[in-house]
Formats: sequence, C-alpha cells, structure tokens
Amino acid sequence: VNLVSNFTSMFRDTKLTVLDLSSWTPSNYTKNWAWGYAFSIQSLTSLDLSSADFGNLTDLNNMFSNATSLVSFNPPINIVGSLNLDATKLDTESLIKVINNLATVTSTQTLTMGSTNLAKLTDEDKAIATGKGWTLA
Repeated sequence: VNLVSNFTSMFRDTKLTVLDLSSWTPSNYTKNWAWGYAFSIQSLTSLDLSSADFGNLTDLNNMFSNATSLVSFNPPINIVGSLNLDATKLDTESLIKVINNLATVTSTQTLTMGSTNLAKLTDEDKAIATGKGWTLA
C-alpha cells in the first residue's frame, strides 16, 4: 500500500455493504494523498478503518460522498483534516467515535455532519469536538 498515493474513487460505486479494513495500517501517509470519493458507496452500511492513522491527511472532504446507507463506522484515528460525514443514517455510537478520534488542531478544521447527525449528539458530545478546535456543521 505504501506505493499507492491516489485513493480517489477506490471503492466508489461498488455494491459493497460491509467493508472491514480494521487490519489495514498503511504508513507514510502524506497530506497530498488523494482520497476524494474513496468510500462513496451508496450500498455501504458498515465501514471499519479503526487501525488507520489519518494524522497527516488534511483534506478528507468528499471521502464519504454518497454513502447514504452508512450506519456503522469505526473511524481512523488522529483525524486532522476537515471531514464531510453527512451520512444521515449513522448511529450515535459511530458519531461519538468520530468525535473521540479527532485530533486537537491548531487551525480550525470543520467536521460537517449535517443537522440530522448533529441532532443525535448531546451538547457534551459536541463540546468534545469544539474543545479540540473543531467547528461542527
């Protein structure tokens, strides 16, 4: 995996429903790796990226675009880049895992969850993200 630097549309438009990448631990991520639409899978209901460290990735927008069926998500650790995760079927447990895996940032980053997902969180949950320097949208 270390030879790959472009994950754009990696699984896009496949018919996968479950994708378990929990043992995937690629190293040497760089901020300019392309991840756009990598998990844009309309049929995906469960995704596990729990062993991946995204500490060097600064642009995760559109990574989950069109993942409208996603319910269960074990996010990568050390998320530092703005992320659009407007998958409205996500369960509360998954949303809290995302918040807990956000790194503390020095320049404001945005976690776009949409109003449906934000309504699933308590003020205390949201305070965890904002306390780490994140804006929730």
